[in-house]
Amino acid sequence: MGFLVLPEWQFLSGAEVGNQHSVLSGTPWPGGRGGAAYWRNSQGHLYMFGGFGIDHTPTEQPHLLDDLWFLNTTSLQWTPILIPDGKLSPSARRGAVACGVGDMMLMIFGGEGPQGIQLQDTWAYNLKKGYWIALNSGIGSPNMTVPPGRTDPLLWCGRNLVIYGGHGPHGQRLADMWEISLRDLKWRPLNHDTHTHNQPSVTTEAVSWLSRNGSQYTWYLANGCVVWVYNRHSQTWSQVPRNPDSDCAPAVSGSATWWDPDKQLWLYGGEQSPDQPVSDLWSYNLTSHCWRHHGNITARGSQGRHMTARSHSVSWGTQGRKYLFGGVGLDGRGQLSYLSDLWVLTSPQATVTIHSKTVHITGLATFLISLTTFGGLVMVVGAGFCMKKYLWDYPRHRPSKEYNVKYSPLQDDGTLDFDM
Repeated sequence: MGFLVLPEWQFLSGAEVGNQHSVLSGTPWPGGRGGAAYWRNSQGHLYMFGGFGIDHTPTEQPHLLDDLWFLNTTSLQWTPILIPDGKLSPSARRGAVACGVGDMMLMIFGGEGPQGIQLQDTWAYNLKKGYWIALNSGIGSPNMTVPPGRTDPLLWCGRNLVIYGGHGPHGQRLADMWEISLRDLKWRPLNHDTHTHNQPSVTTEAVSWLSRNGSQYTWYLANGCVVWVYNRHSQTWSQVPRNPDSDCAPAVSGSATWWDPDKQLWLYGGEQSPDQPVSDLWSYNLTSHCWRHHGNITARGSQGRHMTARSHSVSWGTQGRKYLFGGVGLDGRGQLSYLSDLWVLTSPQATVTIHSKTVHITGLATFLISLTTFGGLVMVVGAGFCMKKYLWDYPRHRPSKEYNVKYSPLQDDGTLDFDM
């Protein structure tokens, strides 16, 4: 009898061959792309803007995109949001960030534009009335403060849009931190000392996530094995205690990320160097401070399709399921290209082989069966070592304090009406 526990990728839809163009009619589907900005609204549905890839013109080579798409995350149906000719809209870009308010507004900032220009403009899209407005042109004025242009900054999207670092106008890596209120739509720098060592390294290989408990938010950042937490009140960073018995996640750029209710961060893919995507799956438990490597995960028997190495995908999660769309990576032929396939990562599944027959078992049964095998014993002992520092070496200390910010619900009081 053989026994193995693996998370499983399941193919949902999309093309196996990369560099596919967008389909605007019939069954709409976005073209292959990487580096798109995206945000989920209050109903959990997804908006995706731009990136670098292929639009609806099949004869063109990959280029910067300026299209806006809506994904119903229940039916998994895409809808293109077409902007009439002559109407204002953001220019084509990749590496921008997005946030929004309920079902009222989508906002995007920055990114890389034509000729490698690092953009610093901010745009808002009125979801109810269907048009864009430029909140700033990207050029500062005496009464308007805006962040320097940048690509791929770290992002926290809660009551405010907060950015940290990114690639700056001259190719340098930035270390500043900014926020824009989603109520008054004004940018403000967050005070910090860029000369101190008590802040995250200036890097684009880090990932960020926002832990939410009701109306309370906590901002986190991970760069390889090192995890940081931000104190909103004192505007300072501090490192989360590291468990020395934990694995160590490598620093890669462009990983897909998910944050689940069990206080666990998940990472998939990314690239360790340009045009060298990886397909490793990692998780980080905020309670035990443990990184865990789940290996090089591929799809198993899902319509004959296999998950491939990729970076700069669009990722989101709902009800314990982790979705991923597109990115820059290997297509079904093993060619590096811009992808447009849709996948979901399901819960770990036990595969038991008895007399050449395979049986799939999930949930509690997976754990119970694992205890009857040598591999299961190794798994339990390994988990014990990972928890040792948390449970034994620190009996007199509680886990690192979460610095929370309390917010009141935002109502549509008319202040976000863009009519001017």
